[in-house]
Amino acid sequence: MPTHRLPADTSAVHALDGDADPAWAGTGGFYVRILDDLEPTIPAWSAGSTRESGDDGLSAEIDRALLDWLREATKAATLTDAYSELLKQRRFRELSVNAFLAALRRAEGVVIDATQPDCPKLRLRQVRMTAREFAQLALEKSSTALTPEEIVDAARVRFGPEAIVASGRGAAASLTRQNGFFLLGPRAFGIRKHFKLPESQWRSLRDEFSNLLHQENRPISTIEVVHERCLTMSANANSYELAEIIRSDRRFIDLGRTLFALAEWGIRERQHINDLLPRVFEEAKHVLTIQQTLTRMTRMRSVSPNSIANTLQKHPSVRSFGFGYYGLTSWGTNEARVMLIDRTAVESAVRRAT
Repeated sequence: MPTHRLPADTSAVHALDGDADPAWAGTGGFYVRILDDLEPTIPAWSAGSTRESGDDGLSAEIDRALLDWLREATKAATLTDAYSELLKQRRFRELSVNAFLAALRRAEGVVIDATQPDCPKLRLRQVRMTAREFAQLALEKSSTALTPEEIVDAARVRFGPEAIVASGRGAAASLTRQNGFFLLGPRAFGIRKHFKLPESQWRSLRDEFSNLLHQENRPISTIEVVHERCLTMSANANSYELAEIIRSDRRFIDLGRTLFALAEWGIRERQHINDLLPRVFEEAKHVLTIQQTLTRMTRMRSVSPNSIANTLQKHPSVRSFGFGYYGLTSWGTNEARVMLIDRTAVESAVRRAT
């Protein structure tokens, strides 16, 4: 087979395919096109055109410049927007439209989205960013904290549906304090700008919380702080935000689920609900409703209403005394004697009986 140097035109291709099966034979232009697709680094342009009009030597630089610009763009850009942006850069001031389009044709990092033929747009072919990076960009543009799914959706709108392959669950794994993200609501993550309490007030709030722990001499949940309005400086923040502010202070131990204790107490882990439940009734000395039990339990550790309800029904040391009240099995079966201790229980029993 003879050796040819580029450029290889259609006549050169015909000289190479003399032994080809006629059933599979194509035109010289066909093979040039195949060669171009198989090896895009080899310049190719139509007959009668010049390299300058068909394939500019700046293609790789144009690709990199478009990548950098699209990563910072707030939405998919039109071809006109992209070309205008390149012309603003000193090295591309003389860039022709043909050279720009040729660079797009060979670009590795961007694709042309022609779903709207009258207004084709550029999108990133593959976002070379981690979930941490695109989450940061999405949250910087958002005025509120977002769920992982909302972060992924925002990134897909911005970079294109094919560019972001991460799921909400996959992205959530990167939304940690170490990466600069904070849990500011139920599955809602934000960055520092999303805190409602000014950072200048964080130290005072932590000092106030420390004083509260010393006074109560027990672990306290930020849920209780918000519900009982225990801190004067917490009015603008929810329990999640307060937990994030308190969590970064070494004076406190994070016991989980927004419950905190003083580090000087040396608490290593939370007591289990099953162990604390009898203590709740022993301290109360009378029967309690589910809500009353929940209120007292949250003074010791965080717990959900569903967990309390299930534990009350299954705990071997706790029994129902009727009318929605629970107490210790050791109190015996004399419901009337036990319930008389709690005036509310008596009134409830009377109302049900009449």
